[in-house]
Amino acid sequence: MRISGQKATIVIALAAFLAGLLLGWLVIGWWLWPVEYYDTDPIDLRAEHKLAYVTMVADSYFVTHDLDQARQRLAGWPPDELAAILTNLQSEYMRQGRGSDAQRIAALARDLGITPSAQPTPPAAGTAPAPRKGILANLFAICGVLIGIAILLAAAALGWSYLQKRRGVQVAQPAAGPAPAPTAVPGAPAAPAPAAPPVSTLGTFTSTYNLGDDSFDESFAIETPSGEFLGECGMGISETLGEGTPSLVTAFEVWLFDKSDIRTVTKVLMSQYAFEDAELRTRLAPKGEAILAEPGKVFTLETSTLRVRAEIKEMVYGAGEGPEQSHFARLSVQLTAMPKRPEE
Repeated sequence: MRISGQKATIVIALAAFLAGLLLGWLVIGWWLWPVEYYDTDPIDLRAEHKLAYVTMVADSYFVTHDLDQARQRLAGWPPDELAAILTNLQSEYMRQGRGSDAQRIAALARDLGITPSAQPTPPAAGTAPAPRKGILANLFAICGVLIGIAILLAAAALGWSYLQKRRGVQVAQPAAGPAPAPTAVPGAPAAPAPAAPPVSTLGTFTSTYNLGDDSFDESFAIETPSGEFLGECGMGISETLGEGTPSLVTAFEVWLFDKSDIRTVTKVLMSQYAFEDAELRTRLAPKGEAILAEPGKVFTLETSTLRVRAEIKEMVYGAGEGPEQSHFARLSVQLTAMPKRPEE
């Protein structure tokens, strides 16, 4: 059972979203590029700015005596809040000994029909000017944000690692037990021994003679797949009849040389005439075992470490000259080299 990678993708996407949200909201929005307000209404100003604005309206009204303009500039202000501001301004000016300024505030309140509050009202807690944070406080805030982002990324990495480990988990399949050994039945014939594994060949070669090739002598190197030389095999002319040309070949030597053996194994492949001629066979006997050449005939040559399987693929006797079936017009022998098993 495999865990889908969809969960890992969701975890990574969520962590990236949260990290981006914190980075954009706290660091960029509050510190690097904080929001700045433009063209806001006077009613939305902070408390000290509201006092300054109302003071400017009172000063303008004292100069122009344009009551409609003053009402327009103070439109939207709650009467209670405006009365509290005018009362606070008048009281503050009186405390500072600025009587003329206090009179301008009183004139504006009178003409607007606003009754000053009995007691000065302190600015609302929510509208008090917020103290500005120092550089050190900003640095602490940024460090806190960065630490939070690092924690989120670490959690996402741990989650990803956990899911990756779980992804490779598969439901274990019960292991098949060993096959029961066959039970011998008393009196039953013994089962045949298993056949030996096939031996890989080291090379297959074809040696072909045609009448008129008087210097015929072919050899083939036997090597391992890696190129190590092990020996040679081949076929050449062993005996001819007469002295004319082309030579009438009546016997061939098929041989095997093994570099790890001190001898070369040879077998003499004879025509029907040579095989039946006792004198000729006696003369060729020292060269090797006599083999009667026949189409499809198979014979082997063996040394201490090599074996060659020889098979006559094609054979044609010559006609016209010499005794019947005494020489070859064409002879093709396939040689298959293979390593010899140690137990053989």
